[in-house]
Amino acid sequence: MNSHNTFYLFTAMFFCLLMACSSAQEEATEQAAVVNTEFRSIPLSLNAPDTKLADLIESVEIVKLEETSESLLSFINAVHEVGDSYVFSSEDGIYTFSNEGEYIQKFSRFGEGPEEHDNIEDLWMEGDTAVIHDTKRYIKRYLLDGTFISAEKLENNADHIMPFEGGYLMDMGFRPVNDTLKFGLVKADKNGVFEQGYLPFDKFPGFSIKTSTPTVQTVGGMVLIQKTLSDSVYLYADGQVKPLIHYDFGDDWLLNDIELSGNFFTEVQQSEKTWMIMGELGPQLTVLNAQVGMGSSPRFLMDRSNGKTVKIDVQIDPEEKFSFAICKWRGPKEAILSLESLQVAPLIDQLDESQYNFRGGTTLEEIESSENRALLVVKWKDSVEW
Repeated sequence: MNSHNTFYLFTAMFFCLLMACSSAQEEATEQAAVVNTEFRSIPLSLNAPDTKLADLIESVEIVKLEETSESLLSFINAVHEVGDSYVFSSEDGIYTFSNEGEYIQKFSRFGEGPEEHDNIEDLWMEGDTAVIHDTKRYIKRYLLDGTFISAEKLENNADHIMPFEGGYLMDMGFRPVNDTLKFGLVKADKNGVFEQGYLPFDKFPGFSIKTSTPTVQTVGGMVLIQKTLSDSVYLYADGQVKPLIHYDFGDDWLLNDIELSGNFFTEVQQSEKTWMIMGELGPQLTVLNAQVGMGSSPRFLMDRSNGKTVKIDVQIDPEEKFSFAICKWRGPKEAILSLESLQVAPLIDQLDESQYNFRGGTTLEEIESSENRALLVVKWKDSVEW
């Protein structure tokens, strides 16, 4: 059996999960997007001029998430819209808030018991049932009040998975499949048993990288795979996997120069090139996060329909940056973001008053008094205005 170390990234660029939609309402929103399956290589430059975040926003609606002794949020992951509610994971459980930000309930079933789960890798909804894929290879289902429904253990461990055709598509990272097989993507049955492998690789590099950003997901009616340490996004369709998007950093892509090996992170530390690219993929737009060496993390906004990109200026002042994260795409140009509460004011200060409003009768003062991150429903400008 191959053994290897796992390298966990906790930088802000990989902080928020962007999960595929599963409720009927969410699926309908995504299907409204135009599905384009033509391959596109998109040039990107680390030296591109910056465009202020506020200059890319058409409008924003700000939601204060109620802060109580039961709803202190360290972060917000995997936002799902269930009826008139938001359901998402945070460090200590699964939370439900109304769409006006009122706290409804949470459940926390962390532990090693048969009805408990380990750290959450993926969360999706099946109607009003929360489905958790955890680090111990389990799929566990709960009602939103925490009532346990079922558990199943997968045969193989994966970085991220998504439900697919009664089974799962599994991003294996650089993990072995059935101890020896080398496939980056696996189609498995409902028990995680191997059925078909895709994206083969030659050797185990001796390490694995995991991010909180989902690497296999449904976006705009397409099943997309974005592997860590890859400059490409792949499309799964009709039992085949093919490249869909190439992020072309040219000579600034480190993996043009080196191979994956045990010395990889020594090379990264000595480099000023991009080695990690993760896109918060929407039906049309993508917020792209690039990791350069062990330092800067430039972000780009990309319109995949025409290949236009801009580098986002996230600087608030010389000491602070906007720490926004895409938590869910609601349509081709609309997304739910999370943002630190004290960063709401610097953002709206750069907008016209007609461009923003506060949902549920809250105020800026109330948001700034909360330690919870705020949710922002953002409509991005059309790319012709970038």
